Amino acid sequence: VASPFCFNPKDDSAFAGVLELSQLTCIRFSINGTVSRRSGQSDGRCIKELHKAMSEADFKRFAFHVGSNSSDTTPKDGDLPYPTYASFESLYSATNALRLDGDNWAVLDLGRSASNIAHYAGRAAHLFHARLHLDLYGVRRDASENAVIFAPPDMSHQLRDNSSWFRGFTDASFYPQKVFESSSRSPLDIARGGVHVVSKDSFKHDGPVCVRRAMLPAFLKARNFLPARELGASNDISSAGSPDANVLRAKLGAYMASIRSTAENFDMRPQRLLVYLSRSGSRRGFDESSNAALIQLLDELCRAKGWTLRVAPTSKKLSFEEQVRSVKNAAIAIGMHGANLVNSMFMPSGGYLVELFPHGFSHAMYQNGLGAGLRYANYTLSTQREAPQLKQFNGEVQSCIARSNECKIFYRGDHHKHELIDADLSALRQLLTSAMLEVDDILPRVT
Repeated sequence: VASPFCFNPKDDSAFAGVLELSQLTCIRFSINGTVSRRSGQSDGRCIKELHKAMSEADFKRFAFHVGSNSSDTTPKDGDLPYPTYASFESLYSATNALRLDGDNWAVLDLGRSASNIAHYAGRAAHLFHARLHLDLYGVRRDASENAVIFAPPDMSHQLRDNSSWFRGFTDASFYPQKVFESSSRSPLDIARGGVHVVSKDSFKHDGPVCVRRAMLPAFLKARNFLPARELGASNDISSAGSPDANVLRAKLGAYMASIRSTAENFDMRPQRLLVYLSRSGSRRGFDESSNAALIQLLDELCRAKGWTLRVAPTSKKLSFEEQVRSVKNAAIAIGMHGANLVNSMFMPSGGYLVELFPHGFSHAMYQNGLGAGLRYANYTLSTQREAPQLKQFNGEVQSCIARSNECKIFYRGDHHKHELIDADLSALRQLLTSAMLEVDDILPRVT
């Protein structure tokens, strides 16, 4: 949270003002359930965290001021002309500054990486978390919920398309607030408050945009939600009555019911349903025989246990609603590592995500089920062709992946199909059989 704050969406530059170091507090969550707070006055690492946070929030050029008067030196990153707080005050008061009404705004500045749904989900989920826990970040609980999302030209159309994943997730996370589109909103409309999606290339304002207090979400590493044990680790941290993921599921169900033409109940309760998130026909998929063998294995397991198998294709052409419907009742979902697995956060709480990795590759993005209250396991395929670059790294796959982007892309399997051998199928049979037993506690009783 920066107070006050000015930014320019045209060049992704920003200035954050902090009047005194004692007003700067860094809050760190840890997986062991502890929460620590550091003051900028007593811990220089807090200043470094501010630099890191601004960078992760996709502001390419930024500066911030700390100190009790305008003569103090400003730590800077970039080349912005704000050496003192007084110069920022003049920026805020400039005749071409667009000053947004209200004391509190969430400002989400999106870079090009956000055109990937998993990356966008991480940023939007961090914004969702911050809005649920305003008091944690020094914002009054009764503060009005104003937000502006600035999108680059190559993804702004996705946020304007009502059927797209990006717009659907945004609308659902803010529901019942209405999200306004930039195409029909002038800068003055935005200044009056509300929730706005703005395309940077069509934003009709040439000066800075300034607010008295801004929440600047970045993203949570390897998860979209903070588990309840972390949110409840300290008495002065509100857990909003239930884990964040369950709050989102409730909002999603209400939002989906609201957009249906009939009074359909959007049932999200768990069923004996196993969903295979297939990448057949897209990059990082299996070869035809391996894909058929996996489907046969899943079908055998489901028939033996009285479950239903659903093969859900991966496609950017699918609407948000179609993607949510494919997993919303699934007790188990399995799929190859990729952005499509982000939809697992719409599975019922207590469900099981099984992530498949190409041989030699791993990634932490979905570990622990995105913090969405899911059980999680992964399996790495036994075989794959070796990368041409491997010889340069003495045959060490992990060193090759860490130091060569070409090697990383090769082992991620973006440009070739993957093979399942008998050992893989046997291991997956055992893993999934165990998963079916484990999720029995969330399934309806069979009478």
